Amino acid sequence: MTARRHALVALAVFVGTCAATCAAGVAPVVGEPPLTLVHEEKLYRLIPGVASGDRVEASGVAAVNGTYYIVADNDAANVYYVRNFVDKNAAENGVAAITGHDVAARFDGYEGIAYDAVARHFFLLVESSATLRASVVRTDARFNVLSVAEVDFALGSANKGFESVQAVRIDGALHLVLLCEGNACAAGDEGRARGHGRMVLVEHAVDARGGDAWRVVRTVDLPAAAFFEDYSALLLHAASGTLLVASQVDSAVFAASYDTATMAVSDADGAVYVLPRVDGHAQYCNVEGLALRDDAAGVLLVAVSDKAKHDDAAVCAEHGESVALFTAPRSLNTSPAVADAGGG
Repeated sequence: MTARRHALVALAVFVGTCAATCAAGVAPVVGEPPLTLVHEEKLYRLIPGVASGDRVEASGVAAVNGTYYIVADNDAANVYYVRNFVDKNAAENGVAAITGHDVAARFDGYEGIAYDAVARHFFLLVESSATLRASVVRTDARFNVLSVAEVDFALGSANKGFESVQAVRIDGALHLVLLCEGNACAAGDEGRARGHGRMVLVEHAVDARGGDAWRVVRTVDLPAAAFFEDYSALLLHAASGTLLVASQVDSAVFAASYDTATMAVSDADGAVYVLPRVDGHAQYCNVEGLALRDDAAGVLLVAVSDKAKHDDAAVCAEHGESVALFTAPRSLNTSPAVADAGGG
């Protein structure tokens, strides 16, 4: 049995038995239907200038005014954007160069992208570095770099750091919410110990030289119902107070309500939604970014995927480096309009 198959079995056992064995209020809602695929395309089929052999290892997405901005962990020089999910339309889809700072010489790529509508700035997340600290590249709306600064939070590994980012305003002040890839923000066996997902809330400050500083306010634990081996994408929908967290290993999405002032996540209403399976096997194995899209049929969940890993099943590669639209968790389909909700 493969490691991914073990993970799916563990998740299924937890969802089916946690109600009887977990602390009160921790069990996920049992019986949520799988998310249904509405549409999917490989990114090279949508973005002019990207050929079928080119790699777009998508790792995050942010929705702004109907445009979906996508970053890749193998490209620090560009941001990809999509408005049209059907055609390779040069008027609506394309590639934006990051200018004003040679970030491509300093970084390999990004793990997430977020947008602050107040300042109209983007935030590109670099997972970790030799200093075991993540970096945030802040740009204007045209992707001109305004600053590059480390996050004042020590990570346990250079390749198991933060996987996703969201920009939020708390009492008017700019903050970022960073999602740890490993449980307890750790790597190795501790990072794979399920049920200990964690986010880190950081606030924007100015350092002694007048540059950006990102200072830790608090860590925020995810409920044990988010019983995942890893955490790969975060979406905060403030209008409905809904948090979504994806897992690559478990090919699933956890949904729960959260407090928009403290970021505390409710342990009373969490639900796990699995992504579509084939004969019980995962096929969406590399989801790394989540956003939302209003549609005539309701709210859709937009998911971007990285390339398949070398030990993934062949079916995973069929869905790697792609964008897929799914039916959204039911709580979002009874919420206010969701356009421009996204990050990853």
